[in-house]
Amino acid sequence: MRSGYRCVDRTRRLAWEVAISVQLVAGTSFAAGIEDPTGRGTDDNSVLKPYAAFDIGHDSNVLRLPNITGSQAIGAGSSLSDTWQKIAAGFALDEKFSEQRLLADVDVAKWDFDRLEQLDHYDKNADVIWKWHTAENFDGNLGATYQEALAPYIDFHLLERNLRTQESEFADGSWLFDPRWRVRAGYTSFHVIYDLASQKPEDRTEERAELGFDYIALSGSNVGVQLRHITAYFPTPQQVGAVTVGNNYAQDEVKAKIDWVFSAITQFHFLGGWVRRRYDEFDVRDYSGPNARLSADWSPTRRLAINIASWREIESVDDLTAAFSLNHGSSAGLKWDISERFQAQADYKYERQNFSQAATIGAAPFLADAIRNASLMLTYKPTRKMSMQTTIARLLQHQFDPSSGFASNSIFFRCRYDF
Repeated sequence: MRSGYRCVDRTRRLAWEVAISVQLVAGTSFAAGIEDPTGRGTDDNSVLKPYAAFDIGHDSNVLRLPNITGSQAIGAGSSLSDTWQKIAAGFALDEKFSEQRLLADVDVAKWDFDRLEQLDHYDKNADVIWKWHTAENFDGNLGATYQEALAPYIDFHLLERNLRTQESEFADGSWLFDPRWRVRAGYTSFHVIYDLASQKPEDRTEERAELGFDYIALSGSNVGVQLRHITAYFPTPQQVGAVTVGNNYAQDEVKAKIDWVFSAITQFHFLGGWVRRRYDEFDVRDYSGPNARLSADWSPTRRLAINIASWREIESVDDLTAAFSLNHGSSAGLKWDISERFQAQADYKYERQNFSQAATIGAAPFLADAIRNASLMLTYKPTRKMSMQTTIARLLQHQFDPSSGFASNSIFFRCRYDF
């Protein structure tokens, strides 16, 4: 009986929230339509712009489980699916003073799941960037980011609220010391923190330092070399069977960087070279080999943009910390401005992950998997301040040893109003 009352209360609360959101959006949109019925008005002089959003969605496999049996085993019931609602509010800041520019974006979102109430949570996001400029040919960025959200359930399959906090502080600058030559440098401190005690071995801090030299052609193309050093520190050792594993490592990269402006509508980008990773313990996991990413941007018309990419890179896996995967993948994306009010975006990504290095110490439950992700998003902007989006997506994981994985289909609707 109590669960029935809770369901009724949740339904009434949701109806109330939707009603308030609809009244707010309808009222403000009507006023905006009177001022600018075409929705093509220019932005005002305000540099601080609050916004609010309401999302509602459905996912056929929230916890990314292989079947109903897996759901029952962790106490998630006889269904893999759930419906969720999200209410968000925030503000964006864009302020210019002299030759400086300050950008900020802060928001908080409340998530409510209809069935899996254990996953209810708040998302918190903040980004602050100072785009500085001190001389005619010397500029850069200084900033920080904060994100607190539910971690992906691709490799974590428990009915627990697995919140993950990601923080970063960064600074970079470039100096065009000659019309054709540029030197650039940057430093980033990146932190990952999990709420769950069982996920503490995934907590880490990465310090990344980068140095690059570029030659800039008259066409705008540039070619150069990029050096990067990464040190990663994991404060909590990971238990792998009867062995305690420390996951600290150092990584060095030497890569060529090419941005080729082939024409006014076509650009190619390449970043590739040699990467070496050395672990403090269990050097059987060490890696030394080529990493590369190639992408192309094509805009055949003013309203159409197409991007394709392919890569071979090593990457840390959050939920299998002692592991890193060697990834081979490709992606394609399309953005189409159908009209001034309608936009369509389609994306597809395929990536195969190989965990053979981590498997040597028993840190990977399977040797390899493949992930396919496809999505289609339609956006409608009835006025310059209001936008509505509908997104459908399909996510597949296939594990090669053993055969398992999952399939997930999702759809959600979003309504956002910028005041």
